[in-house]
Amino acid sequence: MQITYEASALQPVLNVAQAAARSRNALPILGSALAIPNSKSDTLTLTVNNLEQAVTLTVPVLTDSDQPFVLPVQPIARLNSLLSRTVTMTVQQERIHIRCDQAEYEIATFETVDEYPPTKATPTVLTTVPTELLLGLFGQVSYAVAKENVRPTLTGVRVIFEDDLLTAVATDTHRLVYKRVRLPIPAAQPYAMTVPAEAFLLLQRVHALTDNDQCNICVGEECAAFQLQHGRIWTQLFTEQYPNWERVVPEDARLTIVVGRNTLLERLRRISVADPESQKIYLDFTDTLTISARSDRFAKAEETMEIIIPPVEPIQIAVNINYLTQAVKGFSKEHITLEINEPLRPIKLYDDDPNMHAAIVMPMVL
Repeated sequence: MQITYEASALQPVLNVAQAAARSRNALPILGSALAIPNSKSDTLTLTVNNLEQAVTLTVPVLTDSDQPFVLPVQPIARLNSLLSRTVTMTVQQERIHIRCDQAEYEIATFETVDEYPPTKATPTVLTTVPTELLLGLFGQVSYAVAKENVRPTLTGVRVIFEDDLLTAVATDTHRLVYKRVRLPIPAAQPYAMTVPAEAFLLLQRVHALTDNDQCNICVGEECAAFQLQHGRIWTQLFTEQYPNWERVVPEDARLTIVVGRNTLLERLRRISVADPESQKIYLDFTDTLTISARSDRFAKAEETMEIIIPPVEPIQIAVNINYLTQAVKGFSKEHITLEINEPLRPIKLYDDDPNMHAAIVMPMVL
């Protein structure tokens, strides 16, 4: 079997394949791709399945065979990144021969097509959404996804379909953010799933390769797939129960405060140098907002800014500066509203309709 391709055309696909491959896994085959050439369409389809996520991509080639084979991703990707112009790949039993100008390599293959793990079916089509809308939604909530794997479900994004409403939620228990958007095509049925953040990161990579403007979202038993025009992301879903996040969102507020978004971000950036280790700052709301930090190095670290709408009574709270900064950055409008009840109760932030987009930050002990 012989496959001819341009090294520059294959490399972006191999880069995405490397992101999904698990080369150090106990199962060596998970560091490889299932390669399926098509002599009629002159294409090569690569699927990398690490058992948690799988990515499928198609690249134009010239081929004389439809025989599938296993492609070791890492060595092929590293070699191909150093080649240019036209490459000829000859696939033989337990060997892949690569030739490009005066370069010639043989790479051993130990795995067989029969060993390659399949992905579970995703027969139910929920809806079709603009890919940029879906990725934009992920981008606005991903900062609150848990970084540690203590509770795996918190390392994912909760995605909820209700008629023409799509909701994305992320929380690490210290902060929470949710964002709702209207869908151009209503979902076929109500559905809620917790999608690993890695699946969305792979979707970002595939979307960046070509013009994949629409995404079909399909689901199966404990799995989902995001089908694009030139690629597909399949993922296992987290089955652990997701926290009842709506109970955390305060319904009423004793104090409502409105501040300028950019001014607040500027003050937070400056005061962050005072105590980078504990990351604890104090917010003292009166007719103005005073932001302060305490540390051994800085005898005084204090910023004062005007408040557009001050609270009806003074209040002081303590928060993690990184959590507050990321929450404020997640909004785009000129003013930010903060709703506060008590110094140790959740703080709610929003810039427009809090039913559609809001962030919750848990305070620290004063």
